[in-house]
Amino acid sequence: MSRRTYYFLFILLVFLAATLRFWNFPNRVTLFGDSARDTVLAQAAVAQRRLPLTGSFSSAGPFVFGPLFYWYIMAFYFVAPKLVFSPWYGIAVLSVFLCMILADAARQLSGRTAGILTGLLAAMSPAQVRRANGLTQHSLVGIAVAVAVWSTVVYARKKRWIWAFTLGMGVGVAVNLHYQALSLLILGGIVFLKQWKNWFKLIRDGVAYFFGVILTMLPLLYWDAGQQWANLRNFLDYIFIGQYRIFISRRWLTFGLKFLPEAWGSIVGGYNAAMVLIAIIGVIVIWSLWRRRQFPSMIGWFLLVLGMQIVVLRYSRVELFEGYLIFIHPLVIFVSGWIVAQGIKLKRLRLVTYLLVISIVVGSAIEDIAFITRPFVFASTVKSSVETLVAAYPGKKFVPYDYQYRSSEFTYSLSLLLNQRDLIDQNGIPIGVCKFSCPDVLKVGKKIIIVGQGTTYGINDLSYDFNRYLISPEWNDLSPTNTLKEVGFWWEEEPLTSPFSMRKFIVGTLTGN
Repeated sequence: MSRRTYYFLFILLVFLAATLRFWNFPNRVTLFGDSARDTVLAQAAVAQRRLPLTGSFSSAGPFVFGPLFYWYIMAFYFVAPKLVFSPWYGIAVLSVFLCMILADAARQLSGRTAGILTGLLAAMSPAQVRRANGLTQHSLVGIAVAVAVWSTVVYARKKRWIWAFTLGMGVGVAVNLHYQALSLLILGGIVFLKQWKNWFKLIRDGVAYFFGVILTMLPLLYWDAGQQWANLRNFLDYIFIGQYRIFISRRWLTFGLKFLPEAWGSIVGGYNAAMVLIAIIGVIVIWSLWRRRQFPSMIGWFLLVLGMQIVVLRYSRVELFEGYLIFIHPLVIFVSGWIVAQGIKLKRLRLVTYLLVISIVVGSAIEDIAFITRPFVFASTVKSSVETLVAAYPGKKFVPYDYQYRSSEFTYSLSLLLNQRDLIDQNGIPIGVCKFSCPDVLKVGKKIIIVGQGTTYGINDLSYDFNRYLISPEWNDLSPTNTLKEVGFWWEEEPLTSPFSMRKFIVGTLTGN
């Protein structure tokens, strides 16, 4: 493939990726509870000029992630405070960037054909297209890992410490966003693989990689030092003790024949395509060994790293929902692109590979088109609720409350859109949201509106007897100011604690107590 042809196809791939991610985007914006909460927090942090040092709590235990996700959202509202959905658009832009850097990584490693094929898989990936309109920590993990994959390839070619540093930064950002990426720290082993004969460069590049990882974690480590390292100790407690209290049964047979192909297929275009791709991996490896051909060391490295992630997933004691798999998306796409490129080179596999590519493109296109043409009514429902409130109380401002956090996904979204229009004030009209309807025992007064399709939310005016509601722990203030206090800076009133001691754990393990 000539250079001119490559760049022409590359531009077409970028256009395809952008089209799939931005088509009908305003009607596809998803206002999940967590994304709305984090956005409300970020808006308040920008308004009050406060910088969170922690992220949200993990669902696995009493420890928190790093603050980089909050900082990402804050950056958009600092630059463009009036564009309410700008962080969502940023996710889509970064998803297009993921396609570009994976294609370039494949080009540098295996040639232009591999680059275009890898870019095609990334551009049409159903999982990536679905994630491009969701503002979550998981969505950003994939971008960070893609940077790490690209840096690994560049480092392998140029062997310069700066690329070991960017590799560490990519992995560090992914870990900071979500601890699902911790097992990818092994990517730094490329330094030993390439520099084991030169001890000076090995130490230099190893330090650069380590420093890149640590640099991204400094805000969290700085905060944790003031908590007597309670966050780190709680995390170690989960690793060594807590996770083993969770029973999850996964048979290798079911995992290998059902879960793995389904997960792989969701990334590159279907269960059948994934089964063929996995089979071709085996064929190519066996053929290389049988012919005594040198298997590319870097592909071997990526296959080893991906294999380790699969083993980690098999034995991890967590629910493997879709968001938990994003850290392997770039690896799966990158390896799949190489497999397809190699299959085309081999005469005996060429026809099968062409049919496989057609299957992937058609399968991905069907899923992508179905997704991008399906509107999400939740955001529009919240928008219409704001208009109803404004019409019912012209010139007034509000304070949103939620009953027992049962409808927080709606109330946080309502708080976000009200705040964007400067309609929230701590002295404003208190409005309470209940899912379906508030219990009769509450004797809630004036009902303003009932909204929702399928799931109904009732918005109520609490001002007629507000003092009674204020003292009730069942009503929670979800205004930006209170969200920043309770979610972003909760530790100022109640510092994090941990009963775990590494020394006692080691002594207890050795003595059997």
